[in-house]
Amino acid sequence: MNTEFEATTDFANIYNKLLDYLSRQDHSEAKLVEKVTNLKKYYSKTRRYDNYTRENVEYVIEILKKKGILNEVRNLERMLELSLDQVYGIRRIEQKMYTRKYKKENIKKVLTEHRRSEYNFNYEKIEALVNKKRSDLKKKYEGDKEKLYQIKTKLYAFLAQKGFEGEEIKLILNKIYE
Repeated sequence: MNTEFEATTDFANIYNKLLDYLSRQDHSEAKLVEKVTNLKKYYSKTRRYDNYTRENVEYVIEILKKKGILNEVRNLERMLELSLDQVYGIRRIEQKMYTRKYKKENIKKVLTEHRRSEYNFNYEKIEALVNKKRSDLKKKYEGDKEKLYQIKTKLYAFLAQKGFEGEEIKLILNKIYE
Protein backbone atom coordinates (compact mmCIF):
# COMPACT_ATOMS: atom_id res chain seq x y z
CA MET A 1 0.00 0.00 0.00
CA ASN A 2 1.21 3.44 -0.83
CA THR A 3 0.20 6.70 -2.41
CA GLU A 4 -1.15 4.89 -5.49
CA PHE A 5 -3.93 3.40 -3.38
CA GLU A 6 -4.54 6.74 -1.67
CA ALA A 7 -5.25 8.29 -5.07
CA THR A 8 -8.02 5.81 -5.88
CA THR A 9 -11.72 6.29 -5.31
CA ASP A 10 -11.73 3.08 -3.25
CA PHE A 11 -9.47 4.75 -0.70
CA ALA A 12 -11.75 7.79 -0.53
CA ASN A 13 -14.85 5.60 -0.23
CA ILE A 14 -13.36 3.45 2.55
CA TYR A 15 -12.10 6.57 4.34
CA ASN A 16 -15.52 8.22 4.14
CA LYS A 17 -17.31 5.05 5.23
CA LEU A 18 -15.06 4.74 8.29
CA LEU A 19 -15.63 8.41 9.15
CA ASP A 20 -19.36 7.83 8.75
CA TYR A 21 -19.30 4.92 11.21
CA LEU A 22 -17.10 6.84 13.67
CA SER A 23 -19.32 9.93 13.51
CA ARG A 24 -22.23 7.90 14.83
CA GLN A 25 -20.53 5.81 17.51
CA ASP A 26 -17.10 4.83 18.81
CA HIS A 27 -15.94 1.54 17.33
CA SER A 28 -12.94 -0.68 17.86
CA GLU A 29 -10.55 -1.24 14.97
CA ALA A 30 -11.65 -4.88 14.65
CA LYS A 31 -15.32 -3.88 14.56
CA LEU A 32 -14.64 -1.28 11.86
CA VAL A 33 -12.77 -3.81 9.73
CA GLU A 34 -15.64 -6.25 10.15
CA LYS A 35 -18.32 -3.70 9.28
CA VAL A 36 -16.59 -2.39 6.16
CA THR A 37 -15.48 -5.76 4.80
CA ASN A 38 -19.00 -7.14 5.33
CA LEU A 39 -20.36 -4.55 2.91
CA LYS A 40 -19.04 -6.81 0.15
CA LYS A 41 -21.29 -9.63 1.43
CA TYR A 42 -24.36 -7.46 1.84
CA TYR A 43 -24.05 -5.91 -1.61
CA SER A 44 -22.59 -8.84 -3.52
CA LYS A 45 -24.12 -7.77 -6.84
CA THR A 46 -22.43 -4.37 -6.70
CA ARG A 47 -18.86 -4.03 -7.93
CA ARG A 48 -18.25 -0.92 -5.82
CA TYR A 49 -17.18 -2.96 -2.79
CA ASP A 50 -14.77 -5.34 -4.59
CA ASN A 51 -11.69 -3.58 -3.20
CA TYR A 52 -13.03 -3.34 0.34
CA THR A 53 -10.51 -5.90 1.53
CA ARG A 54 -9.13 -6.36 5.02
CA GLU A 55 -5.72 -4.99 3.95
CA ASN A 56 -7.20 -1.85 2.38
CA VAL A 57 -9.41 -1.16 5.39
CA GLU A 58 -6.54 -1.71 7.84
CA TYR A 59 -4.38 0.66 5.80
CA VAL A 60 -7.03 3.39 6.01
CA ILE A 61 -7.47 2.72 9.75
CA GLU A 62 -3.73 3.28 10.25
CA ILE A 63 -4.07 6.65 8.54
CA LEU A 64 -7.01 7.55 10.80
CA LYS A 65 -4.94 6.57 13.84
CA LYS A 66 -2.03 8.75 12.69
CA LYS A 67 -4.40 11.68 12.28
CA GLY A 68 -5.77 11.10 15.78
CA ILE A 69 -9.29 10.44 14.57
CA LEU A 70 -9.32 6.84 15.80
CA ASN A 71 -7.95 6.09 19.26
CA GLU A 72 -9.07 2.90 21.00
CA VAL A 73 -7.75 3.91 24.42
CA ARG A 74 -9.66 7.20 24.32
CA ASN A 75 -12.81 5.33 23.23
CA LEU A 76 -12.41 2.84 26.08
CA GLU A 77 -11.92 5.63 28.63
CA ARG A 78 -15.09 7.31 27.38
CA MET A 79 -16.99 4.00 27.52
CA LEU A 80 -15.76 3.44 31.08
CA GLU A 81 -16.89 6.90 32.21
CA LEU A 82 -20.33 6.53 30.63
CA SER A 83 -20.84 3.04 32.02
CA LEU A 84 -19.79 4.08 35.52
CA ASP A 85 -22.37 6.87 35.42
CA GLN A 86 -24.96 4.17 34.90
CA VAL A 87 -25.27 1.45 37.50
CA TYR A 88 -22.70 -1.09 36.27
CA GLY A 89 -19.74 -2.69 37.97
CA ILE A 90 -16.26 -3.08 36.53
CA ARG A 91 -16.74 -6.72 35.55
CA ARG A 92 -19.80 -5.91 33.44
CA ILE A 93 -18.04 -2.96 31.81
CA GLU A 94 -15.00 -5.11 31.04
CA GLN A 95 -17.22 -7.74 29.42
CA LYS A 96 -18.89 -5.04 27.35
CA MET A 97 -15.47 -3.90 26.13
CA TYR A 98 -14.53 -7.43 25.09
CA THR A 99 -17.80 -7.97 23.23
CA ARG A 100 -17.17 -4.79 21.26
CA LYS A 101 -13.87 -6.32 20.11
CA TYR A 102 -11.42 -3.85 21.62
CA LYS A 103 -7.84 -5.04 21.96
CA LYS A 104 -7.03 -6.90 25.17
CA GLU A 105 -3.98 -4.79 25.99
CA ASN A 106 -5.96 -1.55 25.62
CA ILE A 107 -8.72 -2.85 27.91
CA LYS A 108 -6.21 -3.93 30.54
CA LYS A 109 -4.43 -0.55 30.30
CA VAL A 110 -7.63 1.46 30.81
CA LEU A 111 -8.90 -0.74 33.66
CA THR A 112 -5.51 -0.68 35.41
CA GLU A 113 -5.44 3.13 35.24
CA HIS A 114 -9.00 3.19 36.59
CA ARG A 115 -8.13 0.95 39.54
CA ARG A 116 -5.10 3.13 40.36
CA SER A 117 -7.21 6.28 40.32
CA GLU A 118 -9.26 4.99 43.27
CA TYR A 119 -12.52 6.01 41.65
CA ASN A 120 -15.48 5.95 44.03
CA PHE A 121 -18.73 4.59 42.67
CA ASN A 122 -21.87 6.64 43.02
CA TYR A 123 -23.22 4.44 45.80
CA GLU A 124 -26.32 6.62 46.17
CA LYS A 125 -27.58 5.58 42.74
CA ILE A 126 -26.79 1.94 43.43
CA GLU A 127 -28.42 2.05 46.87
CA ALA A 128 -31.56 3.62 45.40
CA LEU A 129 -31.73 0.90 42.77
CA VAL A 130 -31.19 -1.88 45.32
CA ASN A 131 -33.76 -0.37 47.71
CA LYS A 132 -36.30 -0.31 44.88
CA LYS A 133 -35.50 -3.92 44.01
CA ARG A 134 -35.77 -4.87 47.69
CA SER A 135 -39.18 -3.24 48.08
CA ASP A 136 -40.38 -4.93 44.86
CA LEU A 137 -39.24 -8.31 46.17
CA LYS A 138 -40.91 -7.67 49.55
CA LYS A 139 -44.20 -6.91 47.79
CA LYS A 140 -43.84 -9.95 45.57
CA TYR A 141 -43.14 -12.37 48.43
CA GLU A 142 -45.34 -10.70 51.06
CA GLY A 143 -47.11 -13.82 52.36
CA ASP A 144 -44.26 -16.31 51.89
CA LYS A 145 -41.85 -16.26 54.87
CA GLU A 146 -39.44 -18.65 53.19
CA LYS A 147 -39.04 -16.37 50.17
CA LEU A 148 -38.67 -13.28 52.38
CA TYR A 149 -35.50 -14.78 53.85
CA GLN A 150 -34.08 -15.16 50.33
CA ILE A 151 -34.31 -11.48 49.45
CA LYS A 152 -30.74 -10.70 50.49
CA THR A 153 -29.47 -13.57 48.31
CA LYS A 154 -31.53 -12.32 45.39
CA LEU A 155 -30.13 -8.81 45.86
CA TYR A 156 -26.62 -10.25 45.91
CA ALA A 157 -27.31 -12.04 42.62
CA PHE A 158 -28.86 -8.87 41.18
CA LEU A 159 -25.75 -6.83 41.95
CA ALA A 160 -23.49 -9.59 40.63
CA GLN A 161 -25.40 -9.46 37.34
CA LYS A 162 -24.73 -5.74 37.24
CA GLY A 163 -21.01 -6.55 37.34
CA PHE A 164 -20.10 -5.69 40.92
CA GLU A 165 -17.46 -7.66 42.76
CA GLY A 166 -18.06 -9.52 46.03
CA GLU A 167 -16.57 -6.90 48.35
CA GLU A 168 -18.54 -4.09 46.71
CA ILE A 169 -21.75 -6.10 46.96
CA LYS A 170 -21.19 -6.79 50.66
CA LEU A 171 -20.51 -3.10 51.27
CA ILE A 172 -23.70 -2.06 49.47
CA LEU A 173 -25.87 -4.66 51.20
CA ASN A 174 -24.43 -3.79 54.62
CA LYS A 175 -25.34 -0.12 54.05
CA ILE A 176 -28.88 -1.08 53.07
CA TYR A 177 -29.44 -3.52 55.94
CA GLU A 178 -28.09 -1.16 58.64
